[in-house]
Amino acid sequence: MLNKYHSYNYGNINNILSSILLPTLKLTHLLKFSSLIGGPKTGSTKTEKCNNLRIYLSQLMHFTKPLQIVSIDTGLVNFAWSQFLLTDEEKQPLLSQWGKLNLYRKFFNEVIPEGTKFSPLDTSYLTSQLTNFILNESKISTNILYTIERQRLRTNSSKFVTDPILNVNILEHLLFYALKNLSPGYDTLYQNNFVISSDPGRMTNYWLANQRFNSKDSKKLRIATAVNLLAYSQNTGNLFKIDSELSNKMLTLKENKLKSKHGILFDTLEMNQMLNGKRKDDDLVDSFLHGLSWSTWIQTYKNLLYEIDQNGGERFPLSKWIDFSWHQHIKLLDLIKET
Repeated sequence: MLNKYHSYNYGNINNILSSILLPTLKLTHLLKFSSLIGGPKTGSTKTEKCNNLRIYLSQLMHFTKPLQIVSIDTGLVNFAWSQFLLTDEEKQPLLSQWGKLNLYRKFFNEVIPEGTKFSPLDTSYLTSQLTNFILNESKISTNILYTIERQRLRTNSSKFVTDPILNVNILEHLLFYALKNLSPGYDTLYQNNFVISSDPGRMTNYWLANQRFNSKDSKKLRIATAVNLLAYSQNTGNLFKIDSELSNKMLTLKENKLKSKHGILFDTLEMNQMLNGKRKDDDLVDSFLHGLSWSTWIQTYKNLLYEIDQNGGERFPLSKWIDFSWHQHIKLLDLIKET
């Protein structure tokens, strides 16, 4: 019997999925399928939606194990990242690193006060230092996926782009470019690296699929979901595993949750405001949820290819698989919500 996580014929099976099975789906199933694998829902017609999904599926096909997923939420005072590791040996992803930094303190030694406008030289220096830091933190796997959360250009109520938001957007784009265009001779460790601009809307809709919410509620619900996901995983060992050092810190999660509504994860990860930015959780949460999303989406896609290969190929009942998988996802979210 084939190894469930073997990648020997992903190309052939992916062609069956994208060219034969996908066009047979009704629109409702197509949209659910997109959510289950983190795909786009764009396109004014079903044909356009299928074409956009085909492009996305061809991208997923290249993410082979062992794969390290480094998910970044860009910020100058609150730069957050998480690292998940996917391997053939483990069915569940491993949360191997998770942190937050005040980049002013980290790279400028307080020479440049917070809020100071950056010169091109400052921005270039920061991008270079930050890129090297990220690369040094991710020397585990030859296959690395960097996901960088797409930043907003304006606050919800403002008509203008403020300087802090502009600075973060500039850093986001420069960091994306730096990671995307590493010199081939930089290091053999980074020959198979991918960089993706990660849509916060897709991530949010995936983890809050069982809840009605608006933009004002979203942050609070994401934080609650992340805390509950960590508690659920810590209690059951399901969904994902946690590195031993992080796992030891998570022992205080329940206590911190009871003590305060704010900074629960900041306190649990034993951070301080001088080095790790403001005592708030939304940046940590977003980097964590993006990382877990991509880990889950990639795993779901690989598992689906295996199921298609083992159960009928072109005759695989994709609609039934989508109904079952969606039901299981909502059931899990309801269970996590009660944790």
